[in-house]
Amino acid sequence: MSTLNEVVLRGAVYNDSFTLEAVEALVDYDWPGNIRDLKNRLGAAFISADASVGLKAFPEFFRRQLQETKAPSQNERIRLLSALFNTSWNKTKAAQQLQWSQMTLYRKMEKYGIPSKAMRMVNKN
Repeated sequence: MSTLNEVVLRGAVYNDSFTLEAVEALVDYDWPGNIRDLKNRLGAAFISADASVGLKAFPEFFRRQLQETKAPSQNERIRLLSALFNTSWNKTKAAQQLQWSQMTLYRKMEKYGIPSKAMRMVNKN
């Protein structure tokens, strides 16, 4: 996400180069690839846009991916909770079960409002 912050700091978002819709979608996207993927997508969209960079400046397949991440996936939340219950709230094991990094697990817990400390207490009772 540091590249997006670089863009913001350089003024691209501040001076309306990117639409609010595009910025929100890019920030909400999980970015499973590497930082070069983010840089390439932003650069290509910026070059191909006439004025403000909106979602239409991105390729169709990527816009679909961005739209899919816009609304929280109830199925993903259920999978996350299931993994946490199955591993007695051991986040390392839950992340492994879901094939996520621990950082992704923590981000998803925050995204879906799943507090880690409160759940440990509930699990002990």
